[in-house]
Amino acid sequence: MNVVCTGISKCDKMDYFKETQEFSNQLHEEGKGTGVDIELYSIGDIMKDCLGPNTTVNKHILNKDDDQLSAAAGEAIKTLKIKLLEDKIAGKEETHNIISTHTTFIWQNHWKDSYNEQFLEILEPDLFVTIMEHEKRIQERQHKDPQWKLQKLDLPSIALWQDREVRETEKWAKRFGKRHVVFGRNQDPESLYKVINFPKAPIIYSNFPMTFLENVKESYAKITENNLEMMKYGTVIDPRTIEIMKPGEGGDYSYSEIEQQMKEIIDNKLGNNKRLNKLEQLVQKQLEHKKNTEIDIIKRLTVHRDLDFYVNNVDVDVLYFPELVLSFGGVAEIIKAYRSAKETHLIFPEGATKVGPFEVYHSLNYFFGRDSYHEFLKERFEPLNLY
Repeated sequence: MNVVCTGISKCDKMDYFKETQEFSNQLHEEGKGTGVDIELYSIGDIMKDCLGPNTTVNKHILNKDDDQLSAAAGEAIKTLKIKLLEDKIAGKEETHNIISTHTTFIWQNHWKDSYNEQFLEILEPDLFVTIMEHEKRIQERQHKDPQWKLQKLDLPSIALWQDREVRETEKWAKRFGKRHVVFGRNQDPESLYKVINFPKAPIIYSNFPMTFLENVKESYAKITENNLEMMKYGTVIDPRTIEIMKPGEGGDYSYSEIEQQMKEIIDNKLGNNKRLNKLEQLVQKQLEHKKNTEIDIIKRLTVHRDLDFYVNNVDVDVLYFPELVLSFGGVAEIIKAYRSAKETHLIFPEGATKVGPFEVYHSLNYFFGRDSYHEFLKERFEPLNLY
């Protein structure tokens, strides 16, 4: 199987693919799984090898014009195809090939395509996967990278780029009539292994309340336990794999170096009980506005990602209430799933006894407590030959 995997620069997708390969190797060493190994290939790395020392004057492949970049990408894909054919002729055992690439870039303040998608026909792709990451983490990595820090991409630009990467990959998948799956960077490697090795197994979206949970630790433990049970039958997508970041993890907003200095001056002055002058007050308001703008962007992206990229690309949506609390998100997602012809299941907390007409209308099945749902899973799906 040839799996074309996309994701924007510094989303850390190659590390995720390496984790999946290590999971596969370990599983096969234990005599479990399908026994088909995973190989990793990067189109960008092959392009650099093809170009040799003549990449560009200033040493970045994206500084090439579009025709040169497209030709280099085509050469790289042909080189990879030849290698795969040679391996087959030499009698090498079948492998699943994860082929890492991009659909587009933001470079020098404009959009730049990676190459014409017509070259993908050479690889005969079987599956398309896009890796998404929290935009703040991507920004943090880019600003530490010698090449990408020069682009100075702000959070809105990274958000738009990541959105376009997913949408362009969707177009590729539709063109070839293949499935497209979206994973968060912190999705367990077992998930990618499953969609590659068990393509007929269901992809399940784990839907649950977050904002209004009263017993967060206990409820999250129940959600995780429910996910583990569902994982016996297919791939389970958990939206917590892209979570709101804490300040200590890089989520302290994307202040530029100058803005950070201004913030420190203001904070020090306020800390010493000194009044801000008019200019300092305006700066304080602008910094607060920037922070609130980024928070709003992240919130909107969360809704968009969950509804349009996760729910749209799964087979089953399971809304589980570990406690009976308000959840506009959970309800919106299961209604979206139901109206998109997905299989929908609703699990009420243990001890619940009532169900309303709207819940019944949008759920093919509903259950009181996890135990009854887990019994249903045994009848509805075949367990994977993995554990």
